[in-house]
Parts: sequence; structure tokens; C-alpha cells
Amino acid sequence: MYDLISSPRRLQDYNDIENIFRSFFNEPFFSEITQCDNNLKVDIRDNINEYILEADVPNVNKENLNVSFEDKVLTISVEQDKQVKEEKENYIRRERYQQSISRKFVFDGIKSDGIQAKYENGVLVVTLPKRVVQDTNRKIEIQ
Repeated sequence: MYDLISSPRRLQDYNDIENIFRSFFNEPFFSEITQCDNNLKVDIRDNINEYILEADVPNVNKENLNVSFEDKVLTISVEQDKQVKEEKENYIRRERYQQSISRKFVFDGIKSDGIQAKYENGVLVVTLPKRVVQDTNRKIEIQ
């Protein structure tokens, strides 16, 4: 049997931390700073032999994407440096900021050496093949 979540407590820890940051940054002071939605929108399908994860990451260069799998945790992160340069008469304005977005997902029963990722038209598709579980049930003959 394949389980999408191997440790409910571990996933709950991730969700608790995410909820703390969301509530903190939803304060009125931060409303202008966090105008853009910093969450990766993800769909996960459970096929017979694999999980297919599709994440919307528009306007991101492939070089700024990072996908890793360690200890049953798939991590997708995006890091971008942006610069705004505006030159007008008598003043120059330059603004820089770095944006980091990350999501973690717990998968059990994954064949890690077969994981593949593809980025096209603003959508990251990660294919996670399931490990083949051999049937260990058998009838034992009594002698």
C-alpha cells in the first residue's frame, strides 16, 4: 500500500510553521509588502505506478528552480533576485529584492533514483515513481 503522507506529525509540523508565518505576514503592516501570492499552487495525482506533482511557477527561469528529495521529503524552491532601475531627471531610483518560495511534501514508497522533473510554460511537473512492493504473503505448508 502506498501512502502519500508517511508521518502525519511531521507534515503537521510543516503546516504549523507555515500557518504561523501566514498569520504574521497577513497583519496590515505587511499587506503592501506581500501583495503577490508567495505560495506555489500544486496538484498531485496518484497514478498506479507513480505520483505526478504539477506546480505553477510562472515567470521563473529554470535556473532559479530547485527540486530535491531527501528522507521522503520532496522540496521545491524558487529563488529570484529582481532589480528595478528607474532613471529620471535629477534622481535615480534602484530597488533590489530577493524572493524565496519553498514547499515541502512527504511521500512514502518512492524510488528516488527514478524521480524526474520538467519545467515548461510556467509549470513544473515532477514524476515520482513508486517502489515496487513485492508480495510477501505466502501459504506455508505444514509438514
